Amino acid sequence: MLRRILISIFVVLFIISALPMAFSAASSVSVPGGNVTSYDELFEALGGEATAVLKKNDKGETTAVQIFENIELSSPVRIASGEYVIYGAGATVTASYKDESFFEVSGENTILVIGNPEGSTTIDTTFNGNEISRSGSVLTVDAKAKLVVYSGTVFKNIVTTASGGAVSNKGELILYGGKFEKCRAVVSGGAVYNEGEAVFAAGTMVECSSDIGGAVYNCGKATFIGTEMKTCMADKGGAIYNASELKYASSTISESKARLGGAIYNEKNCELLGGSISNCSSENGEGGAIYNVSELVLTAGSLNGNISKKGGNIYNNGILEMNKNIAISSGKAENGGNIYNDTLGKINSKGGSVTLGKAEFGAGVFNLGEMILEGGNYHSNRANVAGSGILNHGAVSMLKNGYVDPDNDFFVVLSEDNAHALKVLAGWEYNKQIVKLSCGIVTNAGYEYKESVGDTLIINEDDSVVIKDRFDLYNKNGFVLSDNGKIAKAPGDFTEVFYIVGAVVAFAVVVAAIVITVRFFDKKKSSANGADDYF
Repeated sequence: MLRRILISIFVVLFIISALPMAFSAASSVSVPGGNVTSYDELFEALGGEATAVLKKNDKGETTAVQIFENIELSSPVRIASGEYVIYGAGATVTASYKDESFFEVSGENTILVIGNPEGSTTIDTTFNGNEISRSGSVLTVDAKAKLVVYSGTVFKNIVTTASGGAVSNKGELILYGGKFEKCRAVVSGGAVYNEGEAVFAAGTMVECSSDIGGAVYNCGKATFIGTEMKTCMADKGGAIYNASELKYASSTISESKARLGGAIYNEKNCELLGGSISNCSSENGEGGAIYNVSELVLTAGSLNGNISKKGGNIYNNGILEMNKNIAISSGKAENGGNIYNDTLGKINSKGGSVTLGKAEFGAGVFNLGEMILEGGNYHSNRANVAGSGILNHGAVSMLKNGYVDPDNDFFVVLSEDNAHALKVLAGWEYNKQIVKLSCGIVTNAGYEYKESVGDTLIINEDDSVVIKDRFDLYNKNGFVLSDNGKIAKAPGDFTEVFYIVGAVVAFAVVVAAIVITVRFFDKKKSSANGADDYF
């Protein structure tokens, strides 16, 4: 009896343990893949009637292949010509091999569309790499070919030893949607490697990673107009590494990390036209949001709450242009809470705001290079030691009127050759601006105030030098910087009052003189005549 019971228990346990394997085997159908030049060949490559259905329009023309069963590719699907649409009904696509891509798109004017362009009410179709290391991307697009991805498409658990975990593009790529989750490329571009032309119009990239370009590596032309990137990671460019031409607008990058450029590493041409970068970091590196060594134009958008050792929001060692609709705020760093401008860096501040930065030195801007201040609003930054607004250990030129909050001191490093003096160019209007200047020297600990030693130098455009101890720029609106560094009400100008009072006194004197003279002659005349003279 006991023997039968033990045998029964063993059989039950065996069946239970075998069920997941049987379910797993039944949940994915092996399909051949292969070369494709027509819808019929694509249909067969994806398993035919057992796994898919051909969608047709009213004219009987095939418009798409819909996959309704989970499939496992035995070889890549190689599409060499034609235009095709593939979407699913909750199906998952995997591959049994490790050395090549899932899909290869090549040939002039060849187009592959993943997802339903007309909108689908079905659940997502997933391309799952199962965290198996492969030598190819999920989708490879050659030059002159085109890939379009719509919503309802998921790429996840992708690992490649090459570049571009989900997509490697040399042709044209348009993302109207799609989710990229845990995509990793050992070399570059955790989710997407772009060598052609790419438009990121929508979609999300989460927890993607690579050595350079955690989510995207661009060495072609890339435009971001509606993509969300979050918690991505790399050594350079936590979300994006740009080696060519990049325009960024209406997109968001957040909580991403890198040693250099927590969100973006730029080594060529990059322009921010909108969108936001927030809460990214390079805690032991440089550029919490952006690391720039080439040309960076900030036209609009916001950089907020990013953290780094140098340059909480921006590390610049190239050319940086800031315009009126850019907002840079709440950056944290040891040096350069919001911006760190290195020795080869050049900043042209035409507008925008730099606010709420925190640092030991240079909370708004830490400048070792060249800075032209012709616009912009620098306020509410706080340095623990020196230079709440701007710490200048390079060269700063004043042109037109940027605003530096009087509560944010402008720290100027003293030097024998006047190399770090403040230069005032034509266009700066003294009567419209007040800047609290402080001066100091370099020490082993960083910088030290020397309020009573040395002079702050102002070099005019004609190279003439104005030398004053704690030089104060002042306005005529009633405020002045006093010798002790306090902003105070300027003493009144009594010149006009003096002239008015003088004129009144002079007039009164003249009137009094006339009255006295008239009365004198009247009295004299009256005393000369007797009483009989009037009768």
